[in-house]
Amino acid sequence: MDNQIWYVYLLECEGGKVYAGVSPNPNQRLSTHQKGKGALFTQLNHPKKLLAFKAYPTKTAALKMEKEIKKMPKQGKLILAKIWNQEEHQN
Repeated sequence: MDNQIWYVYLLECEGGKVYAGVSPNPNQRLSTHQKGKGALFTQLNHPKKLLAFKAYPTKTAALKMEKEIKKMPKQGKLILAKIWNQEEHQN
């Protein structure tokens, strides 16, 4: 059984777009996106910075949350990033 923690992450991209993805290492994944590799979305909308990320106990749980986030409008994603960052600073 894989005990690896997975993260859902939010990236601010060119054009003010917000991208949601999953990875066991969000900072490394940002670097991959910035090199033009990975998701087509980030190849077309170059990522500027990592807005926020949140840990999930399994890849399945992270993918489920990512799917829900991708349905959100941009403003909802920005609010979620703010909440995640506030939670991180409380711990």
